[in-house]
Amino acid sequence: MASVRFSVEMQRVIAESRQVALHLGCDYVSTLHLLLADCQLYPFWSLRDVLFGNARALTAFTEQLRAGPPLAAAGSLPLLKECERALRKTKTVARHYRAAEVLPCHFLLAAAQVPSSLLATLLAENQVSISTLMQHFERTGQLGAPAAAGRSFWLAKVRHWLAG
Repeated sequence: MASVRFSVEMQRVIAESRQVALHLGCDYVSTLHLLLADCQLYPFWSLRDVLFGNARALTAFTEQLRAGPPLAAAGSLPLLKECERALRKTKTVARHYRAAEVLPCHFLLAAAQVPSSLLATLLAENQVSISTLMQHFERTGQLGAPAAAGRSFWLAKVRHWLAG
């Protein structure tokens, strides 16, 4: 299979994770910053409801992560090692699902499988298994055979926009 590239959605999550980190006073990016960016950008199919139940609980969790006052944007931020390891595994996860592009769900599944990742710790604390993540991503149309997953993903988007 040819190299799998990051989707527009994944690129947006990566870019937004930097803003999330800076807003929380962090001078680094972790798997939790990517999770929070995904929850902000794509609440319908993110893990927001799986992990937090609602937007208010997500906001409370986000504030618990605050390291200090917001930092000014100044160049790139380093990734924590756990985030680097998760990003390295992401394309492998996408290939496993025969995806044409890397989606945020592929990153989140990869990060959940990095034992020392902050996301894996959060999942364990909330008793959320990788199986639960996969079921959520399948239910929201993000995982599956390439054609079906792509169609389902975009159909879910359209349904969300129409309902909104």
